[in-house]
Amino acid sequence: MAKFKVGIYSLLNDKDCRIEEDVFRGHDIEIVNGRYGHDEDFQDMITYVDGLIIANTMIDGPVIEKMKNCRVVGRHGSGVDNFDLGKAAEKGIAICNVPMFCIDEVSDHALTFALVLARNMHLYSLHVKSGAWDIDRLPPPKKVNTMTLGLAGFGTIARLVAKKGKAIFGEIVAYDPFMDGKKAEELGVRPVATLSELAAASDVVSIHIPLSEKTFHLFDKDFFSRMKKTAFIVNTARGSLINSKDLHEALVNGTIAGAALDVMEQEPPDMNDPLFKLDNVFFTPHSAWFSDQALYQDRYVAAENVRRVLLGLEPLSRVN
Repeated sequence: MAKFKVGIYSLLNDKDCRIEEDVFRGHDIEIVNGRYGHDEDFQDMITYVDGLIIANTMIDGPVIEKMKNCRVVGRHGSGVDNFDLGKAAEKGIAICNVPMFCIDEVSDHALTFALVLARNMHLYSLHVKSGAWDIDRLPPPKKVNTMTLGLAGFGTIARLVAKKGKAIFGEIVAYDPFMDGKKAEELGVRPVATLSELAAASDVVSIHIPLSEKTFHLFDKDFFSRMKKTAFIVNTARGSLINSKDLHEALVNGTIAGAALDVMEQEPPDMNDPLFKLDNVFFTPHSAWFSDQALYQDRYVAAENVRRVLLGLEPLSRVN
């Protein structure tokens, strides 16, 4: 019998656990691979495993109480809004993430969204698909180098967006209550004092804020009302940062010009969501993180964090 059992309950492991097997090989660790989407597998494994690897599964108080042997949870990805970090710490369970996961991919995705909207490509594609091939009835875009890109948040991904976007956009502004002024200056980014000021200054707002009780529905009717009527909003962070009903109203009423969303409040989304009926919204299926390299890094680091804790070593990235 293996000394340690590690349960894996993640969509990334539906087909195999080869990366994790490589990380655990030679360390007397047995993998228990649950069928993702089958809650009974998850509820069973948490009662006896020594370590756990998950993605978006909720690890709240009731789940933690059932963890009799678990010493570490490795999370695929960087977000930790699905954890009760305090409760886990009380039980001595290390919560570990992959903090540098997909930062290039998400920053590229956000910047691509911004350019698609700025150049009206989402509308032009629909125009061509309708059988038209003219610009007489199409709204002309602004020159991108005359536009201001606004960053809500100024963490690692937002700073990469700024670094890549400064050669394209005319100005980049950013709001973050914990703004690093030195890094903003190095990147040529103008800090603004409030979220309202960011809304008023930006032609495209790109969201890079973690989800919490304080930031839930932070982007709502009030925020949209302060944006330019010609402005766009981009979300590659978390769906619930935006009040989707208020966004729908703003898009229908012309309060703002358009949006690009990689994340939704409900995932998978209800395909009857009225946002899907609008032409001025561009969607991708929570894929901003996605690349061959990101997949490998995500699985490797999550498994390595679990291996280290079980062997009495410091993990690469503990968050509690």
